Amino acid sequence: VAAAPDSVAARSLAAVPLAMPAEAPADSMPVSAALLPPTPRAKPGWSDSARVQIAAVDTMRFGLSRYRPRLTLDYVSQPTLGVAAGSSGVAVGGGAGLYWSDMLGDHELMTLLQISSVEGNYLNNTSVAAVYQNLSSRWDWGVQASQLPYITQYYGVGEGAGTYYEQLLTYWQIERALLGTVGYPFSRFTRAEFNGGVRNISFAARTHTWTYSASTGAQLSDETSDDVAGLPSALNLGGGGVALVHDSGVFGGTSPILGQRFRFEADALAGSIRYNEILLDYRRYVRLRRALVLAGRALHYGRYGPGASDDRLYSLFLGDPWFIRGYDYTSVGNQIEGDDARTAAAAQDLYYDRLLGTRLAVANLELRVPLLGALGLFPTPAVPPIEAAVFFDAGAAYQPDAFSGSAAAGGWRQTLTSYGLSLRMNLLGFAVGEAALVHPNERPGQGWYWVLALQPGF
Repeated sequence: VAAAPDSVAARSLAAVPLAMPAEAPADSMPVSAALLPPTPRAKPGWSDSARVQIAAVDTMRFGLSRYRPRLTLDYVSQPTLGVAAGSSGVAVGGGAGLYWSDMLGDHELMTLLQISSVEGNYLNNTSVAAVYQNLSSRWDWGVQASQLPYITQYYGVGEGAGTYYEQLLTYWQIERALLGTVGYPFSRFTRAEFNGGVRNISFAARTHTWTYSASTGAQLSDETSDDVAGLPSALNLGGGGVALVHDSGVFGGTSPILGQRFRFEADALAGSIRYNEILLDYRRYVRLRRALVLAGRALHYGRYGPGASDDRLYSLFLGDPWFIRGYDYTSVGNQIEGDDARTAAAAQDLYYDRLLGTRLAVANLELRVPLLGALGLFPTPAVPPIEAAVFFDAGAAYQPDAFSGSAAAGGWRQTLTSYGLSLRMNLLGFAVGEAALVHPNERPGQGWYWVLALQPGF
């Protein structure tokens, strides 16, 4: 039964607010069980003025200053150091690359230095390059300055009057260049490039001769000379070119696995000699089932014009494993047998000439299966990517009639082909190593053999 409002029970249960102490400040909050008043603290005299100054700051407005790019070191490539010792002495070499950029990535700089002590000529043995790129607008541009030496050595022996000698000939072809490039991207994958600059190709040689007594074998002399007869004159060239570039390929750890890539480029050079360079490079990657990838490449690179076959330009070499496997330089010798040594040597020269020219045409086909790695047939994110492939390579080189050292009439040489199996592995991000079991079809006296190279799939 509900009690009447004015009953004794109702009056005893009615809520009565607590009275505030007489000494409490006027702005104090009422005391309740959920909120206890803080202990009164003395405030310093400057607190009110400081609060006013802080409240006066407009946090919606910020100070502006012009961005000044400053390059900082991003990455140092794996430094290299090598030591070699032999009958001609001890050689030391090494180098490293440094990569720089600013905070926004609008400015990039790559510097490279590599030096060796081959025959004590440090200046000619120095490779140095500096490449700068400005990416702050849609029109990209860059400049490059470089010196790149190409060093070859030849060893020979001979006899004199009561003596015999050993001679080492070191030959340098040094290319120095100052180049500029401008690029305009049409999309994320396609761009146009324009380039121009000047080049200097100079030559140097040094002979190192050791003479010994034919009767006792004692060393009689040790001579070095830079006066080598027949050294070609330097080349000075200038010119430019244009290229259309597309790259929508997706790299899978050891080689691309999806998309397509191409570069179509034409360059014209004039000066000491005049010639044109043409590059047509197209690659396609088709994913068939699961991790199975069909990859193909068609490539042509060549020099055209009156100066294309000048002896001072290095010949293009088809036998590089990047073009066609099974015909590399180190496997050329001692493959032809014959009763007459001169006939065998001439046949060997004719075979080697098929790999040299001023123009190359290459076709490659691979069926790739990524085995291990994050995208492998057996996904193993903690294991470096490993890929197996079945391949077929074909290529031919072109030599004009006037090509120096040609053992036959000029023109396109015999098409060379090879097939086999390859295994690639990502070496912890430092490089991609390839071991290929190759069968060259046009190699005299050569069957299956292994080819090792540091290169990703094309």
